[in-house]
This record gives sequence, structure tokens and C-alpha cells, in this order.
Amino acid sequence: MLYKIIYSSEQTRPISKEDLVEIISKSKRNNQRDHITGCLLFHEPYFAQVLEGVSSDLMNLVSRLNSDPRHKNMKISQMIAINKRVFGDWYMSLASENPLSTQFLMANLGTELFNPSQINDEELFDLIKKIKCG
Repeated sequence: MLYKIIYSSEQTRPISKEDLVEIISKSKRNNQRDHITGCLLFHEPYFAQVLEGVSSDLMNLVSRLNSDPRHKNMKISQMIAINKRVFGDWYMSLASENPLSTQFLMANLGTELFNPSQINDEELFDLIKKIKCG
């Protein structure tokens, strides 16, 4: 059975474009091996991510993510069973801060600042889909 996890966290140090490239590259390789798909949103200083896969593979990944020193205060806000992947061919994709994310935040939250604690799971999921999928 497939599951979807949504989590958020805060960066512990400045994250460069090179860091993001490394994170995405390594994630694509590992996620392809583990049959996990998803999308990472980085909107400084927060990360938010949607992951899709089999429960045991997702839990192994969450364990690795919890020990990553680049972020802290990791909070899983949703883990639900799903029938179909939304990010089917994306072993890992990046949705980063851009005019579309800023526009979405202004329209839905009245602010340009992204804070996962001020947005519910469905809004976060919609934000990531909208930024990445158009």
C-alpha cells in the first residue's frame, strides 16, 4: 500500500544553490532505489516535503532525514494512505521560492513569508503541487 508523508523542518545553516543541487541529486538516486517519489519545497528558512511510497521505505527515509544536520525541528504533519502517486515520475523534485510561491502565499495567507506552522497540510500540498506542476 502506498502512503503520502508531509513534513516540514527549519534549516540549521545557510543553504546554497550548490547545497540544494546536492540534496536533490542524492535524493533522486536514493529515492529511485527505494521507489519513493516526491517534491521538496525550500522557502528560506524552511523545508517542506511531500514523499510518496511504501510505509517501510518512507519510515527508513524519515529516520535518515531526522539525522541530517542541515535541518532541525522536523515535524511530520501527515501520513495517509493514497491510491495513486501525484509525483509519479519525480524521484525528487525541487520547488523553491519564486514569484508563484510568493503569489500563492499572499493570496492564501496574506504574507510573502512561508511558515509551515501557519498553513494546513492540504494548503501545503497544494502549494507544492502548484509551484512544481503549474
